[in-house]
Amino acid sequence: MAPRIVARTGGDVGDWVVRLSPALPFYGRLTRPNDRPAGGVRLRFEPLIHQTGFVERVASTLPLIDEEVVTDSHGDFVCRSLLSGDYKVRLADEPKTPALLLRAEEVRAGSATLRVLW
Repeated sequence: MAPRIVARTGGDVGDWVVRLSPALPFYGRLTRPNDRPAGGVRLRFEPLIHQTGFVERVASTLPLIDEEVVTDSHGDFVCRSLLSGDYKVRLADEPKTPALLLRAEEVRAGSATLRVLW
């Protein structure tokens, strides 16, 4: 997904000026119980959209994915298109498992360890 629009000027007709927020690099590690690395896992980062208005209510029903990555043999991964916001992180090949939560503070910090408890 492209960076979100943070501001626009212009009316409904005519020229628009659009400013985009930059994506943030994010480095992470996925571990299984007992801190074992989870290698070869496909992770899907879905933005959490807080429902404050009609557009947000509609967008929250869509299957939006900002990025999808695969962990290396050490469970490490790199995302290059996340924005400063909360994310549901899903194990793409294990759709029945609960999503993990990645908080905006962790995205802004640039790194975190995600732990799967099963």
